[in-house]
Amino acid sequence: MTTKSKWYHWVMVVAVFCVLDTPGHAYNTEGGRPHDTVPKFSASYTSCQEFQNFNFDEFTENKRFHLNTLCTTPYQNPDTPAWADIIKAPENFVECNGATIALCYYSGPVTPANAVGEISVPATPCVLRPGEDIADCTCIEIPAGMPYLVDINAILNLDVYLDTVNECGLSGRNCLPAGTKEAPVCKAIREGKLIPGADLISTFSFALEREIPIVQGECTDENYLYAGCMTAPCKRTETYDPDSAFPLVQCACPTFTGPFQVGRSITSNTPCDLRQVPSQDNTVWSAAYTDIDPQAACDPDRPGDDGCPILPPNYKETVTIPYDVDCRKVCSEYKQSNQNGIQVGFTCDATLCTDPSNRALWAEACKGLGKHSTSEILKLEYEVGYSCAASQICGCEPNKKTNEEIWRLNEAQKKLDPDVVTQCEYNGTLCGTEPL
Repeated sequence: MTTKSKWYHWVMVVAVFCVLDTPGHAYNTEGGRPHDTVPKFSASYTSCQEFQNFNFDEFTENKRFHLNTLCTTPYQNPDTPAWADIIKAPENFVECNGATIALCYYSGPVTPANAVGEISVPATPCVLRPGEDIADCTCIEIPAGMPYLVDINAILNLDVYLDTVNECGLSGRNCLPAGTKEAPVCKAIREGKLIPGADLISTFSFALEREIPIVQGECTDENYLYAGCMTAPCKRTETYDPDSAFPLVQCACPTFTGPFQVGRSITSNTPCDLRQVPSQDNTVWSAAYTDIDPQAACDPDRPGDDGCPILPPNYKETVTIPYDVDCRKVCSEYKQSNQNGIQVGFTCDATLCTDPSNRALWAEACKGLGKHSTSEILKLEYEVGYSCAASQICGCEPNKKTNEEIWRLNEAQKKLDPDVVTQCEYNGTLCGTEPL
């Protein structure tokens, strides 16, 4: 796998999401493409309407909307519909910006994800409706400003899907981040036209990754039921998780049966089939599936052995800046991660990857980073295959207060564990300055 594909690979092992409408339920076909129209270069694609036992009438009412009932993904026999959320290639994820979205990545069980340091993760269950064709998933609202990603195979508006594959190619390779164009699905989401009547759309975002680290769970049985929430329609609830500042929204995610991956640990209390556990109250995972080898790339900025290595001492001789990375944007993201005068992008890098056992310390050092964009930082680190490394590679400089905080955190790491080797000791970076 190339270094560039490392960046795209991580995006696709995360959990994703989906949408709804049934045969015979009203969606207006006047003036639009009929539901069985396909791009001329994909004429072998067939209708997956036999899978469909749901609708979006509660959102769309009489508004014009064509559900995408094409088999968008050559996967199994028969091929699979858009709401299966299948990912066959890294470029299947297209990058968008400029819209508030719902993040259903952590949704599924009644019980919340494990807390990380002092960060409380909200409970975000996906409760099956009668008939089990739709799950009502509680998801987290992510404000506009952060980039987000859409699985091109999971676009549930037929017209938008056809426009997007015509512009981006069936795989998505002609559009951002693999290509240079903005995908038409981005504009549809931004203008509120993807699922008419929805307050916002479920997609994937990196916004909370550092505060709620990813733990990949694998469920390989082909008989598992899961909720596909990518591009699902959502309604605001005007409620917040009582232990955090996260606004919670309600998304209607269609279900599919097959193997899947999730972003949480699979345990006896949260097994692949959540319906087996009475305390989980008839819930299912919000999930997706990819058969791309999860061992083919490391994941930057994951603590301990789960992540990529930190920069070696001779990194200036061995690491080059990828052609598609803008170091000005990287440094701008570090500077803008300002929390009370401390640029937490730098402080997080100084602790997260060198002292993973002291969770409270690195949670403190990274606190608030999820409120700021780190897309170019993560892109660089995925492409070069090193963790907590973007500021050093691009030569970004922290301010005085941040440098003093880095020095304090380095001292705290050594005090908590004398065997810790800080980046300052190992590669001569992120040393900070001792306060006077």
